[in-house]
Amino acid sequence: MNKNLDADSFFDGMNNFEYFWVVYLFHLHPNFSKAKISPPKYQGSGKLGVFATRTPHRPNPIGLTLVKLEKIEKNELLISGVDMVNGTPIIDIKPYHHLESLNVNSIKYPDWIKDGSVNISNVINQINFN
Repeated sequence: MNKNLDADSFFDGMNNFEYFWVVYLFHLHPNFSKAKISPPKYQGSGKLGVFATRTPHRPNPIGLTLVKLEKIEKNELLISGVDMVNGTPIIDIKPYHHLESLNVNSIKYPDWIKDGSVNISNVINQINFN
């Protein structure tokens, strides 16, 4: 971020939203080598194409996650529901609202996603803009 800009100004109006999309880099997975993988939840036979999964091993290492804004303190966002590791480089943050959402009852996705029981902890993390 440009150090000449006032970091607090970036957060003006964010308290009007509860959830945000965070666009980030899969910085710990720099080597893309396979077009097919076996996702942990997938119990089918064989493998799936990378673009049919959320694997961090991708030809373009860009990730997207939906986070909940818990609190803003000075130039830090305290968020929960994070699907990334500490120290992950953030590309952008965009507000989420239902007008961009689909009716979840009409979305098509495979049974292995519906039946998945992987537990992800809801730890509060910080994004620091110093």
